[in-house]
Amino acid sequence: MLFPRLIHSLYLHFPYCRHLCNYCDFFKSRVDEKGHSLDPFHHWLEKSWDRHEALLREHHFSMGELKSLYFGGGTPSLWGREGALFFDRFLKEKRIILAPSMEWTMELNPGSWEEGPLSSWIDLGVNRFSVGVQSLRDRFLKVLDRIHNKKEALKTLAFLQKRKINYSVDFMIGLPFSEKFNRQITEELDEIFEYAPSHLSLYILTVPEQYIHFRDLPSDEFIRDEYLKVYDYLQSKGMVHYEVSNYAFPGKESFHNLEYWSMASVAALGPSATGLIVKDHETALRYKWKTRRVDFALEPLDAAQIKLERLYMQMRTNRPIRAGHFFHGKDLRSWEKLAQKWKKQGHLLSTSPFCIGPRGHIMLDAMMDDVFSAISGI
Repeated sequence: MLFPRLIHSLYLHFPYCRHLCNYCDFFKSRVDEKGHSLDPFHHWLEKSWDRHEALLREHHFSMGELKSLYFGGGTPSLWGREGALFFDRFLKEKRIILAPSMEWTMELNPGSWEEGPLSSWIDLGVNRFSVGVQSLRDRFLKVLDRIHNKKEALKTLAFLQKRKINYSVDFMIGLPFSEKFNRQITEELDEIFEYAPSHLSLYILTVPEQYIHFRDLPSDEFIRDEYLKVYDYLQSKGMVHYEVSNYAFPGKESFHNLEYWSMASVAALGPSATGLIVKDHETALRYKWKTRRVDFALEPLDAAQIKLERLYMQMRTNRPIRAGHFFHGKDLRSWEKLAQKWKKQGHLLSTSPFCIGPRGHIMLDAMMDDVFSAISGI
């Protein structure tokens, strides 16, 4: 008898926002905070769980005790008390077991939460928040079309600090007009760190050419300098740069995201949510939920695709890369030549062990282009 393998992480996509920001391309719909029924979404989750269980059984997998649960969106903090009551019942009816030390993260937007409903989620078990601050300057928040302002952002951070709740801050660089107005990135970080976040996610704004402020984006050089300023600042605070876009105090890294970056199996629910079933080093299945019906698109991954993704994911992190795990013969010699080139360009912290530094992480796409050009086995 073949026993099912267990998946210990689940991502849930909440597809609603009070406002659709001009730069965001995640799947979501606009809803009013009051008077909007979430029954259709709840019904969707009920049906999708059964469909998901069938998919896992087909590939000899099953949901195990959850070590991480992540609510993304959209704006999951809008789910409110009604959502907490529904999800409590959902957990019990589906017999979903939560590990005692589970990391349960909810994305939280300043200006889109109330203390009472949020407390319902905390009481249910949410023990980590990811706060979409993006900037602490109203000038840039307005350009980004965010509905919150600096005062609301700081109110959110103060609430979490007072409740002694673990939280991360989402912060953006490369914003429109930031070069023109000489954005002082470390001054904003000084204000954020008065509220003692344990983790910070740093994202470079990436938008298509039709974006309303595309012509107002800063130069690549300005963005590089911002990235390196943030790196130096957070290092001075004692944070570890453990992934291209993520910093944390030791022990406060996001377990859920580490599962992605280590190519572990991660389950997914919700419209447009993407999950991964990893069978072995040569076989995996990626699935993405459709947005209009309870079904998903399937993408089988072969050995070459899995190797490439493992390499790319590991290059994103601070984990040393052992080239012999990926390359042999001619390809290994080509990798070693690339390592010497990258070292001269200042992209690496060291070659033995092979570790990428901040100047390399900001040039990661170019480094991957080098890999595609030089190594035949990719």
